Amino acid sequence: MRRNRESLAAVRYARTAQVIWHTKPLLMLPLALVLTLGGSDVLAQTPRINPFGVVNAASYVHPAFLGLAPGVIFSVFGTSLTNGSTASAASVPLPIRLAGARVLVNGVPAPLFFASPNQINAQFPVELAGLTFALVQVEVQTSLGTLTSPSERVGVSSVSPGVFTFNQNGQGPGAILKNSDASRVCPQGRTDCSTNRVGRGEIIQVYMTGLGMVQGLWRSGEAATGSFHTTNTATLRIGGVNADVLYSGLAPGFVGLYQVNAKIPDNAPVGDNITLTLTMGFIQSNTVMIAIASTPTVTPPQPFSFVGKTIAIEGNFSHGGIDHAIGTSLSAVLFSGEHVAYIDNSRMNLLSFPDLTKAFHFAVGFRESRFVGNTISFTRVDLGGYLPLFGNNEAIVSGELTVTIDSDTVGARVTGRLKFSTLQRTIEGPITGAVTGIF
Repeated sequence: MRRNRESLAAVRYARTAQVIWHTKPLLMLPLALVLTLGGSDVLAQTPRINPFGVVNAASYVHPAFLGLAPGVIFSVFGTSLTNGSTASAASVPLPIRLAGARVLVNGVPAPLFFASPNQINAQFPVELAGLTFALVQVEVQTSLGTLTSPSERVGVSSVSPGVFTFNQNGQGPGAILKNSDASRVCPQGRTDCSTNRVGRGEIIQVYMTGLGMVQGLWRSGEAATGSFHTTNTATLRIGGVNADVLYSGLAPGFVGLYQVNAKIPDNAPVGDNITLTLTMGFIQSNTVMIAIASTPTVTPPQPFSFVGKTIAIEGNFSHGGIDHAIGTSLSAVLFSGEHVAYIDNSRMNLLSFPDLTKAFHFAVGFRESRFVGNTISFTRVDLGGYLPLFGNNEAIVSGELTVTIDSDTVGARVTGRLKFSTLQRTIEGPITGAVTGIF
C-alpha cells in the first residue's frame, strides 16, 4: 500500500482577515502531497475503498477497533478515488472536493486535505458527534458522470487518539517538539533529523489527532483560532511513568490537529526508544517512541519575545465582583511585524453569576501593540462584540489590553488589565492567569 510521504506546511492563524502560511515547517504530518499527476478521468472506473481502508491518519488503526472521533484526521485508501489527478488543499477552510472527489460520511461531505487516485486524507465532520457507526463513501465527478464507491462501515467513538510519527505509519518516533525551541525530538541514527533528545524535567509538545470535542466553538474544516481544551481528560505515560499534562487541546492554526503539552517526569527512563502513550477514558493511543536524556540538552530560554510566536493564555477577568474564565491568544503577523491579540470568556460558567441579569459574553480582538520589558499593550480594537444574557448584541467600539508575562515558558504567571467600551457601557477589570502554550 503506497503511503503519502510529504507534509502540509504549518498554518498559523493571526487573527486577521487571511490565513498566513508559515514557511518554516513545524512538523511532518501525512496531510498533503505536493506532487501533481497529469491527466484526468483516467479510465473513469468506479471508486472502491480497500477492505479496512479507512484508518486514523496518525495511528493507522482501523475504526473497527477504536472508532473515529468527530474532528479526527483520517485516511481513505482504495482505487480510482479521484478523476485521475492529485490535489492538495491550498487554504482553509478546507474544501469538500479535490481532484473531482468528495468523501461522504453518512452523506455529509468531509473537509479534504489531500486527494489522489489511491489515497484521500480528510477530517471526520465535527457535526456527526454522537453516532455509534457511520458509512463512508467516495464520490467522484468525471466526464462520464458521477461515480460513487460502495460504502465502508466504520465505528464512531467520542475519542480515537492517534499520535503522528516520523515514519507516518503510527509506529516509531512520535511527532514531538521541545517546547523551549520548537525543535524536533529525534533519536540517534535517523537521516531525516539530527540527534536531539529531550531532558528530564523539560516540556514537550506531542502532536495528535482524534482527541474529541473541545470547549469553545469548533467547525469542520476550519483552523483552530485559539487554545481550545479537550472536554476529556488526557493521561500521558512516558516509559510507564505518568507525566504532568499542562495542556490538551486543539493546536492553534491547524485543522483537526491536537497538541498535548507535558513535562517529562524526573524519574522517566532514559534512552532513544522510550515508550509514550496517551489515554482518554479507556481508549489508548498507538505507542510511539521518544528519545530522553538524563539532563536537559538545550540552553535556557533567551530573553522574552513575542516575535514569531503565538502565546496562549488562560485565566480570569474580574469585573463587578465576578470572575470570568477567559482565554486569549497573542501572535505576530509575519509580514508586517505587527502583533495582535484575541480574548473572550467563552468558557464562562453561568453558575458564577448570583444575579443572571449581570451575565454576559464578550469577544474582542486587538492590534497596534507596544512593548515595555515583558509587558505588551494593545490600544486599538480590531473586532469585537458584547452580548448581555438578557439583551441585544452590542458592538465593542474601543478598548485597551495590557498583559505582563513573567517568562516565555508554559506555566508562566500572567497579569494585566482589560477595558472595552460599547456605545452603552464600559467594562474594565484586572486579568490574572498563566501561559498554557507557546507555538
